[in-house]
Order: sequence, then structure tokens, then C-alpha cells
Amino acid sequence: MRLRNSDLNLIGSVLLFAALVMIYVYGNDTLLPLGLIIASLALTLVLIARRRRTPEEPDSDERTRKNGAFGLSWSWLIGVCGMVVLFWADYFGIWRPGALVELGASILLFLLSAIVFLAYLSHKGDADNSCIPSKRNR
Repeated sequence: MRLRNSDLNLIGSVLLFAALVMIYVYGNDTLLPLGLIIASLALTLVLIARRRRTPEEPDSDERTRKNGAFGLSWSWLIGVCGMVVLFWADYFGIWRPGALVELGASILLFLLSAIVFLAYLSHKGDADNSCIPSKRNR
């Protein structure tokens, strides 16, 4: 289900209002209002990007959905392998970072690999199954 611009505007406004109320009630004791403000800012940026797009421009097609599926699945695989490497490095005492460093490294690995794969597949034009062995190639 795709949200309309009016729905996103309403959600962003509610998040911003909730953040302002939380700042008024709790003061600067929590980080939740900051997260709500950032989420409302992200929704505002999505609205701006949607309004700048021309009406003829399609939202998505089969190729972009296929590229997204391939890119994100490969990104997920790279991210999980990176987390396994972090676990074994910590287990064997090769590198003993704190929990926040490990969490930050895994989040960055997931995000950066997703960006790289999606940009590569978008530049390449179409995701294909050439990296997956088929029965005919065996």
C-alpha cells in the first residue's frame, strides 16, 4: 500500500507535535523527541522529493523492483557475514570492541552494502541470474 502525500503530511505533523509535547513535558532528559523530530524531517524530505517528480515519471517498474530485491538480499548476506566475522573476532580475542561499536559497524555494513549494490544494479541496468548457477551450466 502506497501512502498518499496527505497521509505522509499528517504523520509527519503528528510526529513533530508529539516531539514538541515530549520536550515540554520531559525536558531534555530523553532522546525520543530527537528521534521523532528526525523522523518528521525524513517524512518532509520524502514529500519534497515526491512533489519535485514529474507526473509522467513512473513510481516503480518490474526492473527497479527486481534490482531492489537482488540488491537488498545481497546486502543482507554481506551484513550477516560481517556480523559473523565480528562475533568470531571478539570470541577469539583478535578485536574486542564494545557493544556499541559492534552495533554501529554492523549497521554501517548493512547500509553501505545496500547503497553500493543498489547503485551498481541501477547503473548496470538489470539484475540477472548470471551469478546463480543453473542446471544447464553444470
